[in-house]
Amino acid sequence: MTKKYKIEFNKKCLKDLKKIPPVFRNQIQEKVGQLAGNPRLEGFKKLQGSKKIPLYRVRCGDYRIVYVVNDDVLLILILEIGHRSTIYRNF
Repeated sequence: MTKKYKIEFNKKCLKDLKKIPPVFRNQIQEKVGQLAGNPRLEGFKKLQGSKKIPLYRVRCGDYRIVYVVNDDVLLILILEIGHRSTIYRNF
């Protein structure tokens, strides 16, 4: 039996998700669903410069999903979802 990770979103992330066009939003929701089964999907990348807590990102078209994985409690915290041109400004 495979382990499923619980997905949690921070409040800002949910607010930003509503601003994304519906076509892309559906793709992002599908990708987040895939993360629950495997938080290290093909194409995931550990972000440079995240010293204390390792941050990961996965691509979804022109959008990026930045998240933290806690393997001890099987939890994925989605920190930010945004366009590739602006997503990394906060990290």
